[in-house]
Amino acid sequence: MKVTAEKLSNIKAEATVEISPEEFEASMDKAYRIVVKKVNVPGFRKGKAPRKILEKMYGREILLDDALQDAVPKAFAQALDELKDEYTCVSEPEYEVLEVEEDKPVKFKAIFE
Repeated sequence: MKVTAEKLSNIKAEATVEISPEEFEASMDKAYRIVVKKVNVPGFRKGKAPRKILEKMYGREILLDDALQDAVPKAFAQALDELKDEYTCVSEPEYEVLEVEEDKPVKFKAIFE
């Protein structure tokens, strides 16, 4: 994981974090296990459709939202551990996802007080 941080003002800072494709894949698997139980895939019982078929029918995007909701806060917490000498977060950060592409690092920005 790559982390860069900079001060925006006396009370605000911004951290840019990259999540490796392997780490994000774990969140995608977790999202798959949640989503597959909610959708119907013809020819399969509910919750039993393989991930490749689910993604082919509905697109990878069906998993991205849940995967990002899982991966981004975890990655920010890890990034904050790396930056603990310089920064302390006292409020819920605002996240902005910058880049999500298959087989590339997921990049996001967190603005926090």
